Amino acid sequence: MIIWGFKIPSYLWTVSGVILSEILGTEGQSDDILQGAIFITIALLFAEIQDLSWALYYNFVIKENHGFNKLTLGLFFGDKVK
Repeated sequence: MIIWGFKIPSYLWTVSGVILSEILGTEGQSDDILQGAIFITIALLFAEIQDLSWALYYNFVIKENHGFNKLTLGLFFGDKVK
């Protein structure tokens, strides 16, 4: 609800349009397919950042308390990058 209340998707769509105009160097013209691809990429990165704190808590607090954690912080972020 917070994401929709603060109109984050609309803002991300505008940002993707700005990025597209910087890449193509054209003002006023838009390619909706490319802008949609940029929008989805930004939205997925935004969602991954949101999920990062929960994943860190799950792996390094909950699993650690029960003795199931075999990850190191470097391995965790290496897996995220992959």
